[in-house]
Amino acid sequence: MRRLPHAAIPFKSSHRRFVGMMALIGILVLVADGGIARAQFGAQRGAGVRPNARPSNRPGPAAPAKSNPASTIPKDFVPPRPIPDVMTIDEELITEAEATEFRKRDLLKYQKALRDGVLDATSRDLITRGVKYRLYRMTRKANRTMLPIMRHELLAQDMSFASKGAGAPIDAREFFLEQVTKVSGDLLDNNFHVRLNVVMVLGNLVLVEEDNRAGVKEKAYTPAIEMLLKIFDDKSQLEAIKIPAVQGMERICIIGEPNRDQRLRVAEVLVDELANPAANTWYQTRLAQALGNVGIIHDRQPRPFVVQSLATVLVDQKRDWQVRAQAAKALGRAPLDGSINVGLISYAIVDLGLQGSNAYNQSITNESTAAASVPYWKDFFITLYFAFQPVNAAERQAGRGFMLKNKNLTSEAYDTLLPVVRHVIHQESPNLQAIAKEQLDALADWIGKNTPNDYRVAPTEPPIIAAEKAATDSEKVAGNK
Repeated sequence: MRRLPHAAIPFKSSHRRFVGMMALIGILVLVADGGIARAQFGAQRGAGVRPNARPSNRPGPAAPAKSNPASTIPKDFVPPRPIPDVMTIDEELITEAEATEFRKRDLLKYQKALRDGVLDATSRDLITRGVKYRLYRMTRKANRTMLPIMRHELLAQDMSFASKGAGAPIDAREFFLEQVTKVSGDLLDNNFHVRLNVVMVLGNLVLVEEDNRAGVKEKAYTPAIEMLLKIFDDKSQLEAIKIPAVQGMERICIIGEPNRDQRLRVAEVLVDELANPAANTWYQTRLAQALGNVGIIHDRQPRPFVVQSLATVLVDQKRDWQVRAQAAKALGRAPLDGSINVGLISYAIVDLGLQGSNAYNQSITNESTAAASVPYWKDFFITLYFAFQPVNAAERQAGRGFMLKNKNLTSEAYDTLLPVVRHVIHQESPNLQAIAKEQLDALADWIGKNTPNDYRVAPTEPPIIAAEKAATDSEKVAGNK
């Protein structure tokens, strides 16, 4: 049937449609407000019925029972944390038009300047603008999902283009790294994702690339350590940002050339951060690991504050097992001198091994969690093993591990702990075997025979275990027999 034009639609029909539409909207609003039980259709003026209509005597629908939100929330429910402010920052340092212009006009010139390796006024300008182009593009909100790719472009492409290797001019490479470090400072107060990727760039800058044929070892770009230290000036900095910063500083301390003052400032930051037992467990393990590789143990006094920090964590039974084991491993890498009570550290490591053994035996008795806990305990005991032994050839050459640097003081502790380590690392689900009583007794016997007279890691330090607690722990060890 032919439809009438709009002007020909009868008013009465239009009015009915309008009234019906308004009635439907009214119902939806009432439903949304939870008030449909309090309003019958047409009970109010203007609801789409005659004003003088008599109200119905029929009862309306029963009002729904009021829910008690508290009764429906599980007792162990933890509300999600509010989104950190750092996640909402959108400070773009370059426009898309500016980025496009550089890419079309100067990107190839910039890469050529890096490859040529010779600095002049033109190449300096190109490298400076090229680094800003690479880093500032990270701040654009539209590029958030591409940040790993942009980081790759900077490290795997640009840094590889720069002059490298033995005998090659490194002027342009050094200038490139200097500009990356400098410009990165503009981004450390930007969005979380931007900060994270910039910190990862700073921690992986390379001054000299490895060349096995020429016998050249990789060398980290040491000045980046200064920018990484600034990460910790912000007390509200998220641990997710601080973890790669710690790893970057550790790397520079191992394969870079930081001076003593830089190493000391790194150690001070790490000790201060590790003093917080409420920090994330993963973060604590990274802090402990880095302290073992920072290359110093004394502060300006000089006091062995690095050893004191790690040993305190080692015996802290409120810390996670993995954190304590990592502290033991770090002590096996720290450059201990004759003032350090190595016997006390050996005692604390074996004691941790006994505590961990009892906890392992208890964990595998729970059928629902036994299989899942085994990888955790394997990692724990392997980490304890590496407190005594080097992890790889480079560590062996550097003399890492108590069995290489303090064998005469630690060999008995190592021999006592080794059977337990071997037992746990060979366990496979579902045939999990507890650590035998004979092995537990061997640990307890060694601890009983080697109980220290002095619980200080050095004469200048307070005891890492109070006398009262040490006596209580001795009674617990005796109870293992």
